[in-house]
Amino acid sequence: MPENKRKYINYELTGNISNDRATLDSFNLKLLNIVKNKDTKTGLHINIKDSAKYISMIEIIDICNKDTFWPRYLFYDNEFWYSHREWNDSIKKIITERRLKLKYHSINEYWSSDVVYIKPELPFWENNSFLSNSLILWPFFFIYILFLIISLYYFKNKL
Repeated sequence: MPENKRKYINYELTGNISNDRATLDSFNLKLLNIVKNKDTKTGLHINIKDSAKYISMIEIIDICNKDTFWPRYLFYDNEFWYSHREWNDSIKKIITERRLKLKYHSINEYWSSDVVYIKPELPFWENNSFLSNSLILWPFFFIYILFLIISLYYFKNKL
């Protein structure tokens, strides 16, 4: 039926940090408004440009996981779709128990709602940028010291 069709509010992430931050803030406020009003006819759609930062997509997921009980969203190509669904209390209880079971009993389960950021282990030289940069520039330091010694020798003999 046409009167039951979901209406989507469109947003766009372009890669501009300040504009993307404002877009994500607006997205968050609208999502909170949808959840508060239990609006199942309004959805959110984000068009993600190729120049958008990857952290923006992670922030979208974090916003959805933080602000809704059991988020329903979909990434497809460079598009993100969110729709709200109101759950009755018996389903909320089952979902809560399942989430707790997954969270406390197994780390390697198929489904987990927590986003884990893993910092990659870097070798010593890549982890210490000052040392790695100085090793790259060692020929210039060598030439500088060589010219310094030659100039000191020249001025010593001249005086």
